[in-house]
Formats: sequence, structure tokens, C-alpha cells
Amino acid sequence: METKFTKGGWHLRYSDADNYAEIIGDIWTNKTIALMPQSCFVSKEEAEANAKLIAAAPKMLDALYTINNMLEEKKQRGKRMSDLEWEIHLTSWNSIKNATE
Repeated sequence: METKFTKGGWHLRYSDADNYAEIIGDIWTNKTIALMPQSCFVSKEEAEANAKLIAAAPKMLDALYTINNMLEEKKQRGKRMSDLEWEIHLTSWNSIKNATE
């Protein structure tokens, strides 16, 4: 699967003076992925929590790939998967697909 998003670890940088959280994709180049401003509709705490969730997305996607690959290997070896493992396998695959298309 070809990825279209900025690869690598994403990091947070806060600006209390400007009331926003910035998600950066590379701490060396400071490439901005997203800005999460605090608005009149969202509290500062909620904006920061949203920014943390977005910044964690690449690691969560890597975890989904790991889970999916482990279950795919089990299936390829002819090992029987439990109903829960099948559900996890399908959910992780669909989540990967939705995130990367």
C-alpha cells in the first residue's frame, strides 16, 4: 500500500500565547501537519487532547499493521483463528484501508 501522508513520528508543540497546538511531522524541519486552534467551541483541554490523538495517529497505524500482519501470518501457516481474532483481523484491515486510501 502506498502511503500519501507524511511519514514518521509526529510531535506536538504548544503555543499558549497564540492558543493553539501544532502537530509537526519532523522535529528537524518543523513541517506542520496540522494546527489545532482553541476556539470558542472547544476548550483548551479538548483542543490539546484532539491534537494528542492526531499526533499519535502514525504510531496507532503502525500498531494496526503489526496486529494485522501477525494474524495474517497465522492464517498463512494454516492455524485456526478464533472468532475474536477474525474480528480483530478484519477491523484492523478495514481501519488501515480507511486511513490510507
